[in-house]
Amino acid sequence: MLFILGDVPNRCVWFRESDWRESRLELERYTAEYGNLPEWKTYLEDLSKVCDMGLALTNLSAGQAANPKALRSWPNSGAMVSYGVSPNAPLPPVQTFMKYLNDFFYADLSQQAKLGGTGLSKRGAFLLDEIRSLPGTDSQIKKYRYSQIGQAVALVLALASEIEAHFNFGLRNDALFVWNLAAPVIVVVNEVYEKRYRALLGI
Repeated sequence: MLFILGDVPNRCVWFRESDWRESRLELERYTAEYGNLPEWKTYLEDLSKVCDMGLALTNLSAGQAANPKALRSWPNSGAMVSYGVSPNAPLPPVQTFMKYLNDFFYADLSQQAKLGGTGLSKRGAFLLDEIRSLPGTDSQIKKYRYSQIGQAVALVLALASEIEAHFNFGLRNDALFVWNLAAPVIVVVNEVYEKRYRALLGI
């Protein structure tokens, strides 16, 4: 959301184009693998219709649509942090905050979702009998659960606050009310609030 809000019209176009690119490449993969199977015929026809509907939302030329691999991909969060910034230049404030989110939220959550080394140990260790039987495991599970809840609350509040600060829907006081309820009791919420949203929301 931070990346899109940096240039809403152009990045919305970019997002739609990259989304269509992925849909079309998915259709090509499925067609190559299953196109000769009668039981896949209806599914592939429906997927093709979805691609056609998506194409209608883009401004792609016929030549661009014919070569989806040549279209831009949507950048991952790490690439968004450095987008448009010279390698030797300091990051602007918004991208500095994006780097913080990438380093302390995305990297950890991505490792857990993809079951990388540290992610697998954090998410899967409690399933092992030899760990479940250790004293203190229940308190560790509770701590892990609270950390996941805290991260979710912090990120949802951050998302709502960015949208409100950019578009001014008149919900600033509501956002502040929730921040001030959560920040005193959830450490990570307080950290995110102090890093950006106290100032962004005008306090």
